[in-house]
Order: sequence, then structure tokens, then C-alpha cells
Amino acid sequence: MKSNPTLDLINETLHRNKQALVFVNSKRSAEKTAEDIAKSLLDSNKYIEISEKLGSALSRPTSQCSKLSFCAKKGVAFHHAGLMSKQRELIEESFRNNEIKIICATPTLCLSKDTKIWHNSNETEISNWKISNRLFSLSSGQLVPMKAQK
Repeated sequence: MKSNPTLDLINETLHRNKQALVFVNSKRSAEKTAEDIAKSLLDSNKYIEISEKLGSALSRPTSQCSKLSFCAKKGVAFHHAGLMSKQRELIEESFRNNEIKIICATPTLCLSKDTKIWHNSNETEISNWKISNRLFSLSSGQLVPMKAQK
């Protein structure tokens, strides 16, 4: 079976009892990545309360609410501009309170034009970022080169 680098990094992160943000380039990717991660994790009763809150955050729950609730049962969420503000607030608060372990998000979660990205021992403001700049993630205590995406 082929290894999935994202799932490998997520499993290592959870094994260390840490949290992670997984940045993707679209709303659809944020939801799909969160669902894939959630499907790979064992069930846990630790996240039932936040799952129920996210599933019923709107007066008329949508299919997106169901997806979010399913993911949250495993400590995973997605975050993008298509969510209602109440959902985004619950996700962000739950992550800060360590109730959500993994958020799959579009860069709108935390990137503003003056956010700095660390790469090649340099910092570059996101507004000056070039797709050709090298980017790294931390895995098993080592920096691993990544291919940047728009």
C-alpha cells in the first residue's frame, strides 16, 4: 500500500499529542482532506460534544454540517469561506481549546498579506511569495522539502 505523506504527518502529530493545520487550495479540497483524515482515524468519544455543536450550529443543518460533524467526531475539521461565521468561530475556538486536533483549511484561515512564511532559513511576506520559493514541513524532527501550490 502506498504511503500518504499527509496522513503520515497527521498520525505523527496525533501520536505526539499535538495539533496541525493542513493548508489546501480550495474549499472542496479542505472538506475532502478532512474527510479522508477522519476516515483514517479510530472512533473516539472525546469529540462527541464538539461534533454535536458543529452539526447543529445552524437552525437548518445542511449536508456540509453533517460532513463537519462526522469529521469532528474524530477531532478533525475543515475551515473555509463557505462556512457560516458561527461554524468558523466554533472550529477556531475548539482548536484553541485543543478540542479539535486537525484543521484542513484554505489559506484564508490565517494568512493576511503581511503574514510571513519561513523557507530556506528566510522569511517572506505572503504578498511577495513566489511559487518557485522552496518550502519545508517538519516531519520526524527533520525538514522535508515540499512543492508549493498556488
